[in-house]
Amino acid sequence: MRWLELKDLRVNTLLAIGLFVLCMLVFFIYRFDTNFLSEEAPKKIGFIVLGDVEEAGWNGSHYQGIKAACENMGLTLVFRDKVPENSGKCPEAIDELANEGVGMIFLCSYAYASEVHDLVKEYENIAFATNSGEAHARNLTAYFARMYQGRYMAGALAGMRTKSNTIGYVAAIPNCEVCRGLNAFTLGVRRMNPNARVLVAFTGGWENPPVEREKAYRLVKENGADVLTYHQDEKAVADAAEEMGVDFIGYNEV
Repeated sequence: MRWLELKDLRVNTLLAIGLFVLCMLVFFIYRFDTNFLSEEAPKKIGFIVLGDVEEAGWNGSHYQGIKAACENMGLTLVFRDKVPENSGKCPEAIDELANEGVGMIFLCSYAYASEVHDLVKEYENIAFATNSGEAHARNLTAYFARMYQGRYMAGALAGMRTKSNTIGYVAAIPNCEVCRGLNAFTLGVRRMNPNARVLVAFTGGWENPPVEREKAYRLVKENGADVLTYHQDEKAVADAAEEMGVDFIGYNEV
């Protein structure tokens, strides 16, 4: 009985200590991570993207989504499009948006965050959010939807549709965002069709329609793929698939 009482006492003590530590962590996270934000919510939102916001695919879909969200919340959207990665243009766009009084800026291409990691620290009162970027700062965070879940289902569909047991996948670069989608897609294929294989062709960038079309044609004509999918900003692979008369699974918007 004495041993049980001591054991209960130790458990209760550990729980109390754990609760105290948790409360302190929450306090410090809130204190230091939100200190840079102004008390008043921003009225203007900035948006920077790689391509043309009028084109179908990643750029247009992302723009339409954030535009609708801003209209819903009564916010003004200020954007800069056609901003190449690693060109020095993204820092310029940030300076322009800051001068226009935005309170938050969305950096909507993979390499932006690394390119402007030091610059964002100079704008302490602006919150920055980057999709799938791997750089972080006190006022810079990353976000991304769980696209791998959709990729898994797309892979299952591709595995059911293929007759040649060869599926082509045109992808931009082998970063974490692309690879987790590719892995999820392949798992979906294997779930429905263990005999099928997924052939990957990397293009080296997010937007290069001629290269994307070439990769798509080679996957079909030289490797026998009868289903195509892709991880690119534009829909060149989808267009090529339609021309060749093979099935494809789109990405972003087609």
